[in-house]
Amino acid sequence: MDNVDLLTFAELEYLMQGDEGWPNVRAALGLSPSAAMDDVRFAGQASLLVRDLARWGATGALELKDTVAKDCELLTEGGNWASFVYSGHTGTGGGSFRSTGPSGSRLLVLGHSLGAVGVHAVAPEGSVADQFVTLTMG
Repeated sequence: MDNVDLLTFAELEYLMQGDEGWPNVRAALGLSPSAAMDDVRFAGQASLLVRDLARWGATGALELKDTVAKDCELLTEGGNWASFVYSGHTGTGGGSFRSTGPSGSRLLVLGHSLGAVGVHAVAPEGSVADQFVTLTMG
């Protein structure tokens, strides 16, 4: 599997608050809009800091790890979403695929345990199906 940062639903709620595209992406990922509350967002912020996915910068602003910032950009840039369930030798899981967005990117967002997701950019030179098999089955 590629080296990807897993993001929890609380981290996503913190990171994506105020982004006009987030409600549609949240629905595509099967996350509940009832999670959009301050307590969940505060937990998400704390989790990002503890897991070294963000740090406090010199000006007092939260600075995200580059890969996390890129994931946030890609998640809400647009495109059509499709959800799926899969089963394999590693068990069953669920995820979502986003078709090509304005930047030309395509995404696989795969569910992991405890409400975490991995955001995987789909390489333009390969088939989505082949990349999905590699990500989920090794």
